Amino acid sequence: MLLQQSEPLGMIAIKALLPMIVEHPEIPYDIQEAWSALVREIKDHDRRYYQESAPILHDSEYDALKQALRALEASYPKLLLKAETVGVGYRPTGPFQKVHHLAPLFSLENVFDPKELDRTVQKVRKFLGLSQEQSMTWVAEPKIDGLTVVLRYVGGHLVQGATRGDGTEGEDVTKNIKTIAEIPHDLCGHHWPDVFEVRGEVFMTTKAFHDLNKTRREEGQSPFANPRNASSGSLRQLDASITQSRSLLFMAHGCSVALGRTYQEMLTHLAAWNLPVSPFAQAVETVSEIQAYWETMQTQRHNLGFEMDGVVYKVDGLDWQERLGYSSRVPRWAFAYKFPPIQAHSVLERIEIQIGRTGVLTPVAHVGPILLAGVRVSRASLHNEDEVQRKDLRIGDTVILERAGDVIPQIVRVVLEKRSLNSEVFVFPEHCPVCHHPALRMPGEAARRCTGGMLCPAQAIWRLRHWVSREAFNIEGLGKKQVAYLYQNGWVRCPLDFFKLQQSDLEVLPGWGKRSAEKIIQSIAARRTISLQRFFIALGIPQVGQSMATTLANTYHTFSAWKKAMEEAYVEGGDYVLHLAIQGVGPSIAFELVMFVHTHAKLLEDLMGILDIQPYVPVKSHFLSGKSIVFTGTLTHMTRAEAKTLAEQKGAQILSAVSSKTAYVIAGTGGGIKLKQAQNLGIPILSEADWNRLMADDHEVK
Repeated sequence: MLLQQSEPLGMIAIKALLPMIVEHPEIPYDIQEAWSALVREIKDHDRRYYQESAPILHDSEYDALKQALRALEASYPKLLLKAETVGVGYRPTGPFQKVHHLAPLFSLENVFDPKELDRTVQKVRKFLGLSQEQSMTWVAEPKIDGLTVVLRYVGGHLVQGATRGDGTEGEDVTKNIKTIAEIPHDLCGHHWPDVFEVRGEVFMTTKAFHDLNKTRREEGQSPFANPRNASSGSLRQLDASITQSRSLLFMAHGCSVALGRTYQEMLTHLAAWNLPVSPFAQAVETVSEIQAYWETMQTQRHNLGFEMDGVVYKVDGLDWQERLGYSSRVPRWAFAYKFPPIQAHSVLERIEIQIGRTGVLTPVAHVGPILLAGVRVSRASLHNEDEVQRKDLRIGDTVILERAGDVIPQIVRVVLEKRSLNSEVFVFPEHCPVCHHPALRMPGEAARRCTGGMLCPAQAIWRLRHWVSREAFNIEGLGKKQVAYLYQNGWVRCPLDFFKLQQSDLEVLPGWGKRSAEKIIQSIAARRTISLQRFFIALGIPQVGQSMATTLANTYHTFSAWKKAMEEAYVEGGDYVLHLAIQGVGPSIAFELVMFVHTHAKLLEDLMGILDIQPYVPVKSHFLSGKSIVFTGTLTHMTRAEAKTLAEQKGAQILSAVSSKTAYVIAGTGGGIKLKQAQNLGIPILSEADWNRLMADDHEVK
């Protein structure tokens, strides 16, 4: 959870209210009021976290709220008898149908230090009446920072997938769940219960998280704050194809019925049925072993490829779990040993406003260089205007930084007691700092955008680089440096100028010989003919990536038809969504489409005059249609993005993980774990040469 500006009530409760508990044997009015306010605040943050996937508290601060609540309730047990109580998650609301779980889900008690760990373990042993000589087995697993889901199987078939919700009732996201490759639609093996539910975590790797945020920034969308938010937002999409594109993973960690006699046996059953379980699960017995596993995971947490915020420990014996049962909100047989946040102090030296390809103004904090989690950092992500205001960041402030799910660290909060008396509130610019055009913020959006378009040098260079990129026009020889040089020296100021370049112009440029200039001119000439989908991508319209480009091409078939529809839809204050009526296009994208054509009308007319934009031809029925394809390794004849696009045009589903449902694995050089998984599962593996022949011959590999 992200940090809000002011100190949470939980901190106030810990510092100011707890001493009152000792002084008053009965429940004072002030304590009751503080408890009620604390419950309301936690519920509000639960709503933001579980329902909206938009938290405003950092995890450690949220944990402090819960600690304060537990301390109050421990001293005044009668508080638990009041109607207001903090449950698990939040009651679902929104467009998804509600479903009741077969058995309730509970949150876990958190442990934060070795003393608390020892007390928790001893409390469990005392409850069971175990002597110090009697052994007791726990199972340790990494606490993945993802989204808990519930999978219901009937007769071995997946019939429903739901979010946790409030622990009793969740949201039906079955269509989206079924796009996650690691979740089997039909269980392997046998001897599964007729009806039961599997609990587990949906998450994404840190690499998939960074790739997703990179794409969102390029398309003019706000990046996700962390992998958990990205996973939650991806799973709650109305369009299941968006969920499928997000490279989500799944790991099972529970069941609604007893499977065997121990938790370890339960994991064995789930794995035998092809449900993924944690490969890091380990049995431990003593407190020292519990501590040692925690320390190992804390050391390795940044090398595992996914975000984790602690370790979960569960009593292994299911009969002991049943005896221990539950307290008001948590199981007595399990707890989470949380990692301390990796933080450091530094000074905020300045806030730089960067301009992206789509004109989004992104604030970046420059801080005094520090060593954080083994990495030397001097910048921190601020995401958007709201975060700067919410945290009240001011130049010269001493700030606490933390690495949390991103390569660039984030500022957790300001150390207010070190703030200078003459510090000034940071004012977010309302004009682009590069071209000075107005920077506008649309209602309901977090991003503020420069309206300069191609007239803004910062945007122009990004847009031109995007225009010649592999995903767009794919003009070889024009990389980042070459495009920047051509722009800065006045040779290319808009996309049209690329097609006006002459070989003689390029030959005289420093470092560009006759041969390289000739190749570039030939490459430009070869790209005058382009598919409609690629042209939509090249235009760089905010929020229009590969998927939306295909949707637009499939809807309008020709560029002139699309342009005409956008022109007819343009009405001041009009409902563009109603005019366009394109599946998957909401108000925000509709606005971008219509306004782009309105703003760049002359440029589009000129481009239509010199380019051959091929009409869209609907995909014919192909043997790959509906089949799952996984790419691994490095391709030499085309980029991974190009290969995926080609496969999608044939109707294939591109997945990031190998499963028994995978039809083919295409292996370039350096294929790793995916290649081994395919070999173990007996899945056909194609070399790049095999794949190229398959695409060219249009025949299935036997």
